[in-house]
Formats: sequence, C-alpha cells, structure tokens
Amino acid sequence: MMENKKKNKPNIIFLVVDCLRQDKLGATGYEPDITPNINKLYLNGLRATKHYSNGCVTQTAFPSIFTSTLPLDYKGYNEGIKNRPISFPEILLEEGYETWGAVTGHPCCSHFGYDRGFQTFQNLIDLYQWFTQLFKVELRGPLDKLKLKKISILDFTKIIRTKYKNYLKTTIKFLDEMNDLKLPKQGWNRKQLKKMIYKEILLIESKPQVIVKKIIDYDQNFRLFIGKEHVNTYAKLKIITKKKIRNFLNKKIFILSERKAFSAKLVNNNFKNFFLKKNNKKPFFAYLHYFEIHEAKLLLSNYSIRNTYNIFKAIFKASKRIFSKGGFLYDIALSKVDSEIGDLIKFLKKEKILNNTIIVLTGDHGMNAGFPKRKEVNSSTDLYKMFGDEYHHVPLILNGPGIKKNEVQQICSHIDLAPTILDVLKIQIPKSFLGRPISGNLNKKNIVIAENTGNGLCDIKEKKIVVSLRTEKIKIVYEINNFNVKEREVYDMCIDKWGFANIVKSRRFSKERKTLMILAKKRAQKLNIENSL
Repeated sequence: MMENKKKNKPNIIFLVVDCLRQDKLGATGYEPDITPNINKLYLNGLRATKHYSNGCVTQTAFPSIFTSTLPLDYKGYNEGIKNRPISFPEILLEEGYETWGAVTGHPCCSHFGYDRGFQTFQNLIDLYQWFTQLFKVELRGPLDKLKLKKISILDFTKIIRTKYKNYLKTTIKFLDEMNDLKLPKQGWNRKQLKKMIYKEILLIESKPQVIVKKIIDYDQNFRLFIGKEHVNTYAKLKIITKKKIRNFLNKKIFILSERKAFSAKLVNNNFKNFFLKKNNKKPFFAYLHYFEIHEAKLLLSNYSIRNTYNIFKAIFKASKRIFSKGGFLYDIALSKVDSEIGDLIKFLKKEKILNNTIIVLTGDHGMNAGFPKRKEVNSSTDLYKMFGDEYHHVPLILNGPGIKKNEVQQICSHIDLAPTILDVLKIQIPKSFLGRPISGNLNKKNIVIAENTGNGLCDIKEKKIVVSLRTEKIKIVYEINNFNVKEREVYDMCIDKWGFANIVKSRRFSKERKTLMILAKKRAQKLNIENSL
C-alpha cells in the first residue's frame, strides 16, 4: 500500500529565505540583477506576483506557512504550531515521503513545534538567538507585569521555578543536539555552558530569589551570568560598555551583532549529507531555511577566511547599485544566498534528480532595506507599524516536473502555500487549511489578512491587536482595543502600493471600507470568543 504512494512522487525542496522581498529580485525589475539563480526558477515556473506574508516578524509568519492558519488563530503564535491542526509536512510523511528539515532561526525551530512531520529536523540556531527568543517568549511578559506591579514577586518566583527551569532543561537538550550535529562553536564553549546551566538549575531549587534578582537586574543579558550566584562590578561595567559601543556603531552602519547565525552553505551541506545517506526508494521532502538576509550585518559577525571569496564576489555584484538607494548590505547578503541556491541546483543536476524535484521558494516576510524610505520604525519594539509592502510582499515560486510556467496575478498569501503544494501533488487538502491553491482559481475578491499583537508575548486579551485587510484595490490597517475595531490607515493600492498616503480621513472607498469593517469586526469577535474559552 505504501509502495503505491511512493511511486512516481516527485521530490520536494522547500526553501524559505528569511526576509526575501519580492521587489529585490532581478526578475521583478530590481537593479542591479543579483539573483540569476532565483530568476530562472521564477521565470520558468509558477509564480505569484502579488503574494504576501500573513505576519511580520518570523514568529507571526510561520504558522500560516506550515498550517494554513492565521497568526492569531488558536490563541496566537506564542506556541508556534504546537497547538494547531495538522501541518503539511505531516501530510507528506503520511504520503510516503522521507522528511528532512534544517532551520537557522529560533522562532521556527522544534521548540515551537515546527519539527512536526519531520523524521530528521536540525535546529541550527546560534545560542544568542536561542536565549534571546526564549526569554522574549517565556519571561518577557511576566517580567513586564512584575515591573508594572500586575503580579507579585511570589508569582514571578513561581514562574522562574517552572517556566525558566523547563527552559534551561530544553537548552541542555539543544546543546546535546548541537554537539551531535558537530556544529561550529560560534564563540561559545558549549561544554562549559552546560555545566553552568546545571548550576543555574540548582540555584533555582535552593536560592530562587537570587535568580529572580538576576533577571530583574539584567533582563535578557541574564544569559551572561547563568550559573553565577554573584555578579561582580567589572562584569556589569563590561556589559554596559560593549552595549554602548555596539549601539553607537550600529547608528552609523548596522553591522555589529551578538548573533552568529549558521550559514546557508552549512544548511546545503547538511542536506547533501542527508540525500547521500537516504533511502533511495522513497521520495523526499527537504525543508531548508536560510537566515543570511535577516540580518545582513551577519556577513561581518560571521566572517571567516573560507567565506572571503564569496563575500568579495557578492560585494562586487552589489556595488553596481547606486549607494543612495540604501540596502547595500541586504544586496550583498541576497547575492550570497542566490549563489548558494545555484550551488544547490548544481548538486541536484549532478545527482540526476533535478528533473524529478519540485523546488518551492518563498520568503517568510520582508524587511526595511533601502527603498521605501519611511520615518524610522523601531522593529524591535514596534511591530504595529510593520504592514508596508517591504515587510509583507514576498515571492512564491514553484518550479519542477508537472508545474506549468504561469504567472498568478491575483492576490494571495502564505495560507495559500500549503494548499498549493498539496494540490500540485494531487493530495487532499485538509478542512483545517484556510487557504486555496494558487494553482486553482483564485478570484479578485480574495482578501489577504496580516496581523500581530506587537513585540514579545502574543497576549490577545491584554494587548492591542493590529489587523490588515488587503484587496486588489485597497488596504486597511485596523487597531483593535478590547475587541473594539477602529480604522488606523487606509491606502489606495492601485496608485499607492507602498502606502505613502494615508487616506483614512477621506471618504474614498466608502463601500469597500464598510465591507472590510464588517470582516474586521467578525475577526475581532472570533478572536474574542476563542480567547474566552
């Protein structure tokens, strides 16, 4: 029975390039053209020209990609897809695929359920990301409530005894996984860190008040003092000085990061190792996540002699642009990623499997890089403003056997991605999926939803909700406070796709605005009901 499912199934490579913007591809008119490999996939495959992320940043975007559900469904994105219905890799596993994945961003790692459906799943996460994201999701909310006196020290101590302790135990498992994968140390002594984590766990059990004070005093910098009962004055001064220097330099050019992300080259190499050892009788589904563009400054923080040639080649390509446009480091990183995609395709050709492999490529979301120039948005504290096309307009490309060369011009979003993959493979789409295949008949009345509750913990009950509804003609951004809906921004998508002119005070599009307001209120009502249960 299973053998019948395997027969004639194409392989699938699913590439998610973090922060890949639609308008940055040479195939969509960007100059200089620094994406020759992506261009070939784009121009010779099925492509959606008006495809949007349902959320920005990563933790809001990924639930839609994997489960075809909206970011705030199922009580939000704090738990990733742990509590959501079936993900499409689970379906592919049931259909006889050998499933493999590697991620380089913490919000889409196994801690948040993204390993569902994968027989092998590699968390290629640098430790700075690991500690920062876990702190943001697990401890940031309670710490803020403590400072606002919404919870007591006793309540916070209970959270430290449970959530923080579990967090540290998960970290030990992660360190063991890193060692098993023989990942580069990236400046961390993992053996020493593991010892310090065990000491921290003992402190939680014997002297929780020490841990509570440490987290209150040092916020996310607590990670520098794991396992230490006392922090000396020199250590405090060192943190403050390094932070001031980094902030000063990053105001001039954003190049210094505490992150040391693992490269697309490493992801590719790990995929190649998987392929050469896999069961040749089974088709494979391989998920590869590239992080370079997410923070182009990582080009310098991840500098190595081995990468010198590739970096200089990327700089040469990107230097053709006019510097006044901005986004120079973004272009360098994109050029590097495109080269790695080219290397991956060469490998598929060499192994004689390219003709039986479907490549699906998208970005989880975009980012601010050069045009359009707007008033400064601090994305680390204000996600509410991140609804422009630079954050949400991302490519969706399918290229391979059985895929007809075509351009889909109707608007669609990430909730349509998983249904599209299943439709191409002639696999039944589950009822829990909200989207529709772009390979089918999308109509011009389609509406794209994007949403978030701001930075940090997704708290639908207590925080402001921001929801964007987009049609072919109009985009409206709503603020929802206590589930009361108000228009914040209105844009004419026919003449102002970048959203420079907010016409919220005008009477234009009155009919469309009434229709979308009804939908926004229904969305608020649904979220209210779900979060009251």
